[in-house]
Amino acid sequence: MEIEEFRKLLSKKRMGSFEEKYDDPVKYYLQNISISQLYYEYLHFFEITLRNKVANHLKKTWPDWIDPNSDFIQNILKKEQTDQFLSCLKRLKTPKNKEDEDRVISELGLGFWTSLFNKAYDQTIWKQKEFKNIFPNFSKSLGTISKELDEIRRIRNRVFHYEQILTYNPDKNYELIYSYLCNMIPKHHELREKLKELNKLNEIKRIMTE
Repeated sequence: MEIEEFRKLLSKKRMGSFEEKYDDPVKYYLQNISISQLYYEYLHFFEITLRNKVANHLKKTWPDWIDPNSDFIQNILKKEQTDQFLSCLKRLKTPKNKEDEDRVISELGLGFWTSLFNKAYDQTIWKQKEFKNIFPNFSKSLGTISKELDEIRRIRNRVFHYEQILTYNPDKNYELIYSYLCNMIPKHHELREKLKELNKLNEIKRIMTE
């Protein structure tokens, strides 16, 4: 299919980002799709595991954390995260009971969960370096973890919104997601072995060299 046909179907703006970088934009557009789909399994496990582990950590200190009047929402969260949380509660029309925690956890976006690793929460959510409860085998600082989680969030958004990832080190970002996943999952957990089976890094590298 010629580039003009792709422009008609997918828009000039979408194809333009590939035309600016590649001599054969159609080839690399299709290559981008092939690599993006290989991310799905790891992103699935990463996002769900992260939000559940962080939520479990929060509940230990703030059992009523989903209550709009809780100390967590009123005094711990910064304005941006407070607005996101209250907007989520309003959207779900969530009453103040624990039965709604799962709904809140799944409804809050990945950006909310990764933002809780910002330095602003160093002495509240993560006092005494409690972020090691989430990533027990990392020797990384909170600042490094925050930066890398934000990078994963960006690549996740690009993948899920069908955007270009070829110029965002897709092989290195894939390895980064894998390292964070393995750090959140106990060594002898069955999922650790499954993640090895699902590893598509070699396939990503192969597609990148075609």
